[in-house]
Amino acid sequence: MAFIMSSQVGDQILVRAHDDSCGKALVKRPVSLPVSLCCATLLGLIPATASASVRPATLALRWGVTEATSVRQPEYSTVPAVTSTWPVGRNVSLWSSASYFWQEWGPPGIAFDFDGGSFRSDHYSRYLPLTIGIRVHTHDTEGRQRGPFLEFGPSLTPAWFRNEAGDPDFALMGGLQTGAGFRIPNAWGTRAELGLSYYLAESFGETAERVSRIGTPHEVDVSAFVAFVALGIGD
Repeated sequence: MAFIMSSQVGDQILVRAHDDSCGKALVKRPVSLPVSLCCATLLGLIPATASASVRPATLALRWGVTEATSVRQPEYSTVPAVTSTWPVGRNVSLWSSASYFWQEWGPPGIAFDFDGGSFRSDHYSRYLPLTIGIRVHTHDTEGRQRGPFLEFGPSLTPAWFRNEAGDPDFALMGGLQTGAGFRIPNAWGTRAELGLSYYLAESFGETAERVSRIGTPHEVDVSAFVAFVALGIGD
């Protein structure tokens, strides 16, 4: 009497036909399960609400002015930034921020008049803090972000600067960004934010021990407060 058995190995199903009378396997035929079919099945199990959550609930453009925390810190430029949030709870949202600023005495290529001549600064630093963290906020009766909020998270800061030899160089900096503010409704369905942020960044890797604006031994590379105003859309 013949009967059929099947077993699965990896992504293949082996189908065997067996004959009891002779004790031999009559057929051994692999049946492949396409990977694309498995992926399509998994995607079909993802609810539509999960895919919609990729879009941020809030998006805001900030403009800030800086104040260094010590006389050893240079004067920094104004700080434009883009922030967004995704709700993860009633009073908690995932928060992201991308900012940009430089040392106030001149990014590369800016010429200055000095005693009747032309002077070009050899020392500059440009920073691009990228932060992902948490925003804790209040809300109105409809669950939209309103009123005070706190935000904090680790940051990774690519930085471009001139090293001790005066040559252009690049460094990665680790640190944090934290802040507090107040969110209110504005005209035409927009939202306004007022607040204060703090940026801390320190170079790591081989640039950490260099004697230059970035990598100064025994000193924090970036430590500054930023007072900001923002205009945004969303909840």
